[in-house]
Amino acid sequence: MVISTSLKGGDVHSLSYQKMNTREVLRHTPISLWYATIGVVIGALPGAGGPVAAFLAYSQAKKLVKNPTVPFGEGAVEGIVASESANNACIGGAMIPMLTLAIPGDAVTAIILSVFYVHGLRPGPMFIKTSAPMFHAILAGGFIGSIFLLILGLLVAPRISKIIAVPKRILLPLVTILCIIGSFATNNRMFDVYLMLFFGVLGFFHATSFLFCCSHDTCHRTGRDDGFQLPPGHISCLQ
Repeated sequence: MVISTSLKGGDVHSLSYQKMNTREVLRHTPISLWYATIGVVIGALPGAGGPVAAFLAYSQAKKLVKNPTVPFGEGAVEGIVASESANNACIGGAMIPMLTLAIPGDAVTAIILSVFYVHGLRPGPMFIKTSAPMFHAILAGGFIGSIFLLILGLLVAPRISKIIAVPKRILLPLVTILCIIGSFATNNRMFDVYLMLFFGVLGFFHATSFLFCCSHDTCHRTGRDDGFQLPPGHISCLQ
C-alpha cells in the first residue's frame, strides 16, 4: 500500500510504502464481498460507473467499520478495500446490461458494444443462445484478467504509483492532451472535444468556488486559515 503526504498546493511531498501480509488481506475478504456486491449492482445501472460505486461502498465502510486502523480520510485500509472492491466489481456489473439488453453500463462497455457490432455480434436477450462460444470466451477472459490484475497489482502498482509524485505543472498538461485525444478518438468529431473542454472549464470553476466556500467556512469557525474540512464546508455551501 502506498501512502503519500501532500503539500498545500496539491503536489505530493513524499511517498511511503506499507506492506500488507496475507493474514491482513484475508481478514478483509468477507466484508469485501459485500462491497463487491454493491459494485456489481451499481455497474448494472446504465451510466452510473465506478466512481458512484466507489463512493457508495466507502460510505458503507464508514457506517460498518466502527474501529478502523486509522481515521477515515487518513489512509484507512478499510476505506481502500471498500472503494477498490466496488470499483473493480463495477466493471463486471456493467457487462450485464450490455450482453443481455445491448445497453452499455458505462463508457467502456459502450465502446465494447460498438466493437461487437463491427464484428457482426448482436448482444441482447438471445446473445447467450446464438453466440454461446463468444459468451463463454468473455467469461473466461474475465477470470483470466482478474488473475493478471492481481499480479500487476502486486508487481507493477508500487512502481506506477510514483507518477503521483510528478509536479502538477508537468502532469496536468499531459492529462489535458490525453483527454483531448480520447475525446476525439471516440467518434472522430471535434464537437466531442469542445464538449469535453466546456465541461472541464465548468467543473474547474465549480470546484474552485466549492473550495473557496469550504476554506472560508473553516477560517470563520476556527479563526485561522489552515485548510478546509470537507463535510462542514459542504454544509456551509448548501446553506
